Amino acid sequence: MSAVEPRSLPAGVRVVGYGTVVETESPTAETESGRGRSSWWFFWTWLVTPHIEFGAIYVGMIVVLYLDMSLVQAVIGILLGTAFGAISHGVLTARGVQLKVPQIVLGRSAFGDLGSLIVTTMMAIISSFGWFIVNSVVAGLAINSLFGLPVVAGTAVAVVVQLFLAQIDIPFAAVQRYLFPLITLVLVVSGIIGFVKADPSVDAGQPWNLNGLIAIVVVACIAWAYTIGWNPYATDYSKWTPVSASPRMAGVCSGLGLFIATAFLMIIGTAAAIVVEAQGNAGEFNPTTQFTSFLPDWLGVVVLLCLIGGSWTNNAMTLRSARTLFNVEGLGFGPRMGSLLGPIVMTVLAFLLGWAATSDLPASYEGYIMVLGVWIGPWVNIALIDTVMRRSDDPTALLYDEPSSNRWGLFALLFGISGSILIFALQVFDGGRLPHGGVSYAALGMLAGFYLSAVVYSIGLKRLLKEKAASRSG
Repeated sequence: MSAVEPRSLPAGVRVVGYGTVVETESPTAETESGRGRSSWWFFWTWLVTPHIEFGAIYVGMIVVLYLDMSLVQAVIGILLGTAFGAISHGVLTARGVQLKVPQIVLGRSAFGDLGSLIVTTMMAIISSFGWFIVNSVVAGLAINSLFGLPVVAGTAVAVVVQLFLAQIDIPFAAVQRYLFPLITLVLVVSGIIGFVKADPSVDAGQPWNLNGLIAIVVVACIAWAYTIGWNPYATDYSKWTPVSASPRMAGVCSGLGLFIATAFLMIIGTAAAIVVEAQGNAGEFNPTTQFTSFLPDWLGVVVLLCLIGGSWTNNAMTLRSARTLFNVEGLGFGPRMGSLLGPIVMTVLAFLLGWAATSDLPASYEGYIMVLGVWIGPWVNIALIDTVMRRSDDPTALLYDEPSSNRWGLFALLFGISGSILIFALQVFDGGRLPHGGVSYAALGMLAGFYLSAVVYSIGLKRLLKEKAASRSG
């Protein structure tokens, strides 16, 4: 890849599935020995993977039950949002396949060595831990639906079991190769039943005026925020593709797989919510109970068991990763406790935060999705702008041969996030005049942060490139 010996990767983090893994190895061996992962492998990976979960379904349920959208309005917003999120996912995958590097190396171009380490690590931890909590709560809700335990007790059971599973030598990746196709099939069948039973006339939704269009944009922003929540994972395994693999094809397959799976699951949720409204179950506290209320009893049980199994295997893998990432043996703890302390702390925090979230599940989950949009949106746009503006440069020298100290990426990221927060806070000063309340301010803030970061980074990168050109000519 480079005429000189590439410098070693700094210790950092890459994301794998739901987990975070310490990344220390040089990419050279991976680049030369690609492990035979074809472009279509990315399609199947993102079509049937750990994001086949209740979280996407619940997004669709929320926009109907709590934003009062009709089936058509919800579907329009979902398709728009997931499409934009899938496009950026595909671009990142293509870039990773082209250069055969993980995200921590790819980020050097926009954020510099230290900035990439900070941003990639924080993003991996926040994203992985957030989904860890979501999975724990979903498992707790499913246990409540199945056995009648209080949700808090069900969540406690869920976190204890997944902590136990993480200590057992079970090849969860191999288990998921069979489990997630099964979950996909079960959810597809459930979705078909939901669509058959759904009567769109039950909920007329928002009026087709300016307020209605704003509501569709809000739904699109929520769907987009959920979808880009997977963008940090886009370069996972990309460095293990054969040298002959087409980056463009890999990107198309990756984005298409994510789009089909995510959009379909969300739309399943919208149909389910329409049926739930028609049955008079909109007031039911437990969304997994709502989702299975219109299914045959046996299928409802299978769905709940699948949700529990998927959550536990994902979280067990995350806890295993945490043993490496947060190993504190060097602080005086023994080997066993040193590797267990991180998973135990994660488990306790997940239980406490999950417990707090159950006080208002729709608002809590909606808030988490918005946080993903506020944090990851600017990062995505900075990465895209950097790719476009440096398209004529040789990336190997930048990523491997010379230390990079581009501070504009981190500055633009913080600027975009700050802009999002300030716009969200406007509702305190203007009395919440925008239609649909705080969620509209959150959506506007996400969009503002997304574009502000791009403007700031474009200006900064142009200046940086001019300075480098001048230094070369001088």
